[in-house]
Amino acid sequence: MSAAGIFQSNLGGVEQKSYAGKAEQDEFEAALGAKVLDEIALYEAEQAASIVELMEHIEVSVTA
Repeated sequence: MSAAGIFQSNLGGVEQKSYAGKAEQDEFEAALGAKVLDEIALYEAEQAASIVELMEHIEVSVTA
């Protein structure tokens, strides 16, 4: 364990969990050989695009 890891383990609570989660993700991405997408950001982008597409369709339907 690194000095940073020891420091984080002494903090406990949310800080420790956040550090551990980040370390686990870093290890997973290293093994995978690629970055993992943020599923929440991906979902939000898809949702926003879907809403825009729907609004464009409604505009066309109302004016046609």
